Amino acid sequence: MTSLYIIGGGRWARAVAGEAHKLADYSLDITIISKKNYDGMKAWSADFVGKEAITVTKNLPKKLNIKSSIYVANETKLRFETLQDIANFKVPILVEKPLMLHSAQAQEIFKLYKREDIKLSTSQVFRFLDSIQILKNELRFFKFENIEFYWHDHLQEFRYGELKKFEPDVPLHHDIFPHIYSIMYELFGKFELELVGIQSNKFSENLILDFKIDSTIKFRTHLLRSATQRLRLIRFSNESKTINFNFSSEECIEIIVDGISIMKLNLGVSLSLQNMLRAFIESNKVNLVDVRLDAKRSFESIRICENIDQGVLNSDS
Repeated sequence: MTSLYIIGGGRWARAVAGEAHKLADYSLDITIISKKNYDGMKAWSADFVGKEAITVTKNLPKKLNIKSSIYVANETKLRFETLQDIANFKVPILVEKPLMLHSAQAQEIFKLYKREDIKLSTSQVFRFLDSIQILKNELRFFKFENIEFYWHDHLQEFRYGELKKFEPDVPLHHDIFPHIYSIMYELFGKFELELVGIQSNKFSENLILDFKIDSTIKFRTHLLRSATQRLRLIRFSNESKTINFNFSSEECIEIIVDGISIMKLNLGVSLSLQNMLRAFIESNKVNLVDVRLDAKRSFESIRICENIDQGVLNSDS
């Protein structure tokens, strides 16, 4: 039996458990670990998927079988301590974003896991969208000069059947930028990113970040938590052509030339979380972790967010 342990008692831990339960071909033994919300998770498990489908306990067992994996989805402030505590199990581990808030702590974890030969992955779920590869192909021969990335959230939004809440002690950019960076890396591979400007409004949780990619391409991100509706949109453009990728709900690619739409593709909704879970579980069978789960990308994202931290501090002072 392949065992998946999910550490966490919140909405995302439930979402992961629910999607993992749909992977019927793996015959997963799914266990949620939560001290803080043990009663709530027990009630959810019984009500949502049936009493026998998902086990809920307060602690990990003392030993795990060799076919076990752990998904860490607890509060970000607990990640460093949690990753230290579970290293002794020596099983593949996947950490929800953000990996943590400080690169120095991340480096400590990387050193520990390398020394103990533990496979460490990080959640980069949008790299598993089916539409990403189609978009990547459309961009191959397009010499765009500007990229704008809109990531807007509604304050009262329901996702996976529940009201979406944000961790109050995780800054806006630390929460969102890991997604943005992983998507950009999936599209372009290695690139140089320079932060050149910040516009922030802490009251509306609105943050505009200006970057340069490889010293030439202008890259602006619009991050907002008080929007009237959910928006996930990337716009690639030059003077005559624009490619829009809108994945706010369904995944849509549109190409516009000289103001005229010449192509629209609606690619539906990918099972990206299931795809990512499959890739993670497979890492227990092979020597290599799927490149789309490479923890180095999350470390790079932390370093960028630390630069943004300093920039926001300076703009507020």
